[in-house]
Amino acid sequence: MTMDEPTPESNGHTRLAYILGVPLAPEIERQWPQMGEVVRGSKLIEEVEGNFPELTLEVGRRLRLDDNVIVAEWTCDCGDGRLYGNVTIAHKR
Repeated sequence: MTMDEPTPESNGHTRLAYILGVPLAPEIERQWPQMGEVVRGSKLIEEVEGNFPELTLEVGRRLRLDDNVIVAEWTCDCGDGRLYGNVTIAHKR
């Protein structure tokens, strides 16, 4: 599956919601450890993700480890034709 436009899974909100397959809580915190960045709040995450309109992604698989943890493997193209493999871990507090 790829995401160039909102899908029923993401409900049109964020790429992160699409990757995880669940809606985001308003108070979510998203971290990019490799850059040391932290973004707090689903609205701000939407704004940050909106700065990369050329980005496309494909979700490989999602694993729900329990009621509180989801692990998703996905690949993205930032618009330059190079593919980047990613893993996202979501933990509900």
